[in-house]
Amino acid sequence: MMKKQSKFLAAGLIALSMIGFSCEDGASDPQGDINDPDAPKGQLSMSITDAPIDGANVSGAFVTITEIKVDGQTYNGFQGPKTVNLLELQNGNSLNLGNSEVAAGSYSKIEMVIN
Repeated sequence: MMKKQSKFLAAGLIALSMIGFSCEDGASDPQGDINDPDAPKGQLSMSITDAPIDGANVSGAFVTITEIKVDGQTYNGFQGPKTVNLLELQNGNSLNLGNSEVAAGSYSKIEMVIN
């Protein structure tokens, strides 16, 4: 009985994987355009925080963020440029850099362009 169930399960998984691969096309690519107006949407929030530093004599660490990119595409939820003192973003403090609807999918690279 167990061998029969295992064979049935394996055949079912193979059939499902073939269906999944045959239905894929460029329009459903999860790493497509984050700003695609026709794609299903998801909410993306960006925040920044920093870890404590060892140098007690440092009084500020300022950076100016001019743009945020997701997989090379501009994240429209960020309204910049923003100058940030990283020392204020320690011990659980964070700064929201934007909230926006983006095309649902998987993204692998987030870049902050710093001036």
